Amino acid sequence: MTQFIQQFKADGIALLAKQGYKQGDYNPHNVRAWLINDEHGYLGVVIGEHDQEALDNAADDGVLDRLAMSNEDYEEYESNGWDDSYICLGNASEPFWSEYLGIACVATTNERG
Repeated sequence: MTQFIQQFKADGIALLAKQGYKQGDYNPHNVRAWLINDEHGYLGVVIGEHDQEALDNAADDGVLDRLAMSNEDYEEYESNGWDDSYICLGNASEPFWSEYLGIACVATTNERG
């Protein structure tokens, strides 16, 4: 298990560096790398200042595509008030299934790989 955690951390550090946030650099907005998962496992690593921004970025980057709700499902769930089963994310505020969605911070600019 530790090997997986180390790999996610390394992936997060690499993604931060790719976006211009190198280890030890000044990071006034505390941009971090986040691991996104669901009941089937790992979906991807994204960056964001906080978990909501990371989820929005994941939606915009296609990381959550397999969790996208159909229009029919969204209309049914919205009309019945079943708001605890989905979340609207990304620039387009699209609905995604959220019952088994998980997120955890895996790297910051203050950590080493």
